Amino acid sequence: MNEEITRKSAEYEEFRPGFAVEAARIATVVTIDDEWKALLQKMDALKQTVGLAAYKGSEPLRSIKCKVSECTRKWRTNTRLGL
Repeated sequence: MNEEITRKSAEYEEFRPGFAVEAARIATVVTIDDEWKALLQKMDALKQTVGLAAYKGSEPLRSIKCKVSECTRKWRTNTRLGL
């Protein structure tokens, strides 16, 4: 498997110098961007949930701290695994 990857990388380098590095950089940026967008969507949903909880009269501060830290931890884990 590694031999095939090395061979293919060499072919791309002959075709376009620096292509493999550029492709890896783009893939990394796209992965981080996608994970960041998903995190922002979750945070927006959480903000709406907290607003409804406050309207209900319950104390949402404790629950939001737990949920925000959980979402952030999951985003960091997914980003590390994706890279």
